[in-house]
Amino acid sequence: MTQESITMAQFIAEHGLSATIQRADSNPNMDSKYPMNHYKVVIRHESGARMTTYFSTGMGWTQEPSLAEVLDCLASDSSGIEQSFEAWAGEYGYDADSRKAESVYKACKRQAKKLKNLLGHSAFEELLYDVERL
Repeated sequence: MTQESITMAQFIAEHGLSATIQRADSNPNMDSKYPMNHYKVVIRHESGARMTTYFSTGMGWTQEPSLAEVLDCLASDSSGIEQSFEAWAGEYGYDADSRKAESVYKACKRQAKKLKNLLGHSAFEELLYDVERL
């Protein structure tokens, strides 16, 4: 990790990241009874590696999300995931006895693993701890 923070735009440029963002009918990681905007996002690394994820927003969000916004959300979701489910649930305000909360935790763990595989360990750590949050 570096000692100085960088912007998300700098991180994206340094790592040759790009994305294709398309509307989706649903988000398989969410079970929401409220209307939402769902997007299927394919993030590509300059090495040719890619990952697919879903991103959802409330109906008040009227624009398509940017790669920077998606990465910021993934970084936030990934930053606390190395702890146990019980510790995670307590830190993020979930009930540790809830199956739905455990499902959210597992989805965050899967996404963090995919992101780390895409970026590599060093860049993953940089994104989580050295890139300015939006």
